Amino acid sequence: MTASLLGFEFLTFNCAVLALNRPPRVVEYATICCRTANLSWPTIAVDTHIFRVSNRTKFAPGKNVDEVEQKLLKVVPAEFKLDVHHWLILHGRYTCIARKPKCGSCLIEDLCEFADKAD
Repeated sequence: MTASLLGFEFLTFNCAVLALNRPPRVVEYATICCRTANLSWPTIAVDTHIFRVSNRTKFAPGKNVDEVEQKLLKVVPAEFKLDVHHWLILHGRYTCIARKPKCGSCLIEDLCEFADKAD
């Protein structure tokens, strides 16, 4: 995958985004992940885990992934933007689980505004 990104570091942000979104069937989420991981652009890809955690905690609530992404980009400090994607995914995958969240072992339980907390 790295070979196909050769030369992208010389493009402006908008040009690279257009180029990455150009091929057929390129999912926006994959494009954002690619920008973050390979090009070190401070953007946050929102998947189901990040969407759930952001809405449950009211950290960056939104009705769709675009709203959540825009809110996360506003509230996350610049120095954490490259890493927050992975932190939120792991938190959503192993602690803030969809069907039965492990609120009792959650490090941010006191900050969470999720009404239906579990043990």
